[in-house]
Order: sequence, then structure tokens, then C-alpha cells
Amino acid sequence: TCVVPTHNRPHFLRRLLHFYTKFRPNFPLIIVDSSNPSNAAENRAVIDCVKDRLEISYQHYDLPFIEKCI
Repeated sequence: TCVVPTHNRPHFLRRLLHFYTKFRPNFPLIIVDSSNPSNAAENRAVIDCVKDRLEISYQHYDLPFIEKCI
């Protein structure tokens, strides 16, 4: 399993998932997102574009920074 934390970086997630669609990993990807609503929506759209080619689990946590770290 590969855990990918993201926070307001949809461009990073898009680039990473593009890479994985080319090399098709043998493990699931877990995307843990703490982005603001507009970036979270963009992240979900990126995931929707590749979910037929990758095993992806997406979780969004809208928490203050300290609580996310805990």
C-alpha cells in the first residue's frame, strides 16, 4: 500500500497518478487529503479520471492542522 498525503496540491496528485497509470503498481493507493473544498474537488476529479486503471481509496479530512497531525 502506498499512502499519499496531499494538501492543496492537485497538480502534484495529477502528476503522481499519471506516473502510476503508466507503470501500474501491484498495490493500492490511499489518498489522504486535507485540502480546502475547491482543491479537494479538483483532487476528486483527478482520481475519477484514473480510478478505472488504479486501485485508489480517497479520504478527505477537514480538520485544523494540529488535529490532522495527531
